[in-house]
Amino acid sequence: MKIVIISLVFLLVSLSGCLDEEVEREINSNKEINNLQETQAVIIENNEPKLETKIDICERISKKYYETHIYLHNDIYDCDDMACDVWNELKFEGVESEIFMGNLEEDIYSDDLDTLVDQIELCNHAWLLAKTSSSNFVAIECTAGEVIYLDEHPEYLSGFVFSNPKNYRRFLVASTEYVNQVNLVDIKRFEYNDMVDQYNNMDYYSQISNKRVLEVYEQNLQEEVIELNTLYIELTTIIEYG
Repeated sequence: MKIVIISLVFLLVSLSGCLDEEVEREINSNKEINNLQETQAVIIENNEPKLETKIDICERISKKYYETHIYLHNDIYDCDDMACDVWNELKFEGVESEIFMGNLEEDIYSDDLDTLVDQIELCNHAWLLAKTSSSNFVAIECTAGEVIYLDEHPEYLSGFVFSNPKNYRRFLVASTEYVNQVNLVDIKRFEYNDMVDQYNNMDYYSQISNKRVLEVYEQNLQEEVIELNTLYIELTTIIEYG
């Protein structure tokens, strides 16, 4: 009888030990699962893509563009081309921008400049002004791969403004034609005035024989002035509407 009781006690103790080990294994397994889930949660959180702001996009695009392009002097590949390129990349990623043409050292709208030709000839650089929110803008130096903050550099707000590369290129062509036409009109006016002086110093019979020549000089001047006025209207329209 004692032997049976001892056997039962031993069996119960053994079963108890097995149950304890099973419970412990289950607890440890649950801990491992929890640890794995926490680790995965951290990985997911760390790998979750961060939403870029428009300033972030401007900085990324300008930096990458600068690192993968080269500035070439003598109108080979300069600020004009780069501004148009970066404008397109910003447009692709949903950032609106405008192309500026001006001078960062001298204001093209200064009272010291008398004519449109003076303003055009002062322009020596192109850059972008990107809209980063409903009321905020940053400038982008495409030749340096930098985002410029306007509160520190207000000079980036002054210049001829164009909404897209097409209008900007139209301005480049029209402004060149206009400046050339101004110079041509100056030459024709000088030639006409010189002819008038010669004509006035002629005797009566020489004036009669040269009257037609004077009229041709005058007609040539008038034709060039008409062409100049046409180019002026075209150029100022491009500038006004960008």
